[in-house]
Amino acid sequence: SGMLSTFFTYKNSGGLWEEIDIEILGKNNATELSSNIITGSSSSTVNHQKSLYPGYTLADTFHTYTLEWTPEYVAWFIDRVELRRDTSKVVDELISPETYRFNTWISCAPGWVGPIDRSGLPQYQYIDWIEYYSYDTGTFTFDWRDDFETFDDARWSKGTWTFDCNEVTFSPENVTIESGKLVLALTDPDPPS
Repeated sequence: SGMLSTFFTYKNSGGLWEEIDIEILGKNNATELSSNIITGSSSSTVNHQKSLYPGYTLADTFHTYTLEWTPEYVAWFIDRVELRRDTSKVVDELISPETYRFNTWISCAPGWVGPIDRSGLPQYQYIDWIEYYSYDTGTFTFDWRDDFETFDDARWSKGTWTFDCNEVTFSPENVTIESGKLVLALTDPDPPS
């Protein structure tokens, strides 16, 4: 509860924000996924959010999450089952290349993600692999895959920052590779004694 495990695409330059999210909420045994498209100016973003409930916990085993982004739609899948497709005008606002990102964090909004019990830290997010497919005129073409045998500094970076309503500061020490998995740790810098 209180923790989010996320994968998202992101672009924030020139004052315009473009983001597509998959966010697993820890509350209620991680049975809710928040699917978001966030656009707008840096000072006035609009969040087109929809909660998805696959009917099982997303925390006990690996699942395959897929984002499809085309000029016509954005779709969210879990284990090849489509849970949402957005064809609204907000898709037209996604006009820039975006970068891939993973993070795990604690929100300052317990009504959204549930209350955090810091005595339960550390907690972990495990990523087994990621694949990227480019899209052109109705066709997805495989471009690359990372199986996380090592940390690819040319592809990924480790954060050292935070953002509004995030109760953690990202730390490079909390990002590791273990047994072919990317591991993101959520730790308490001041654990109770």
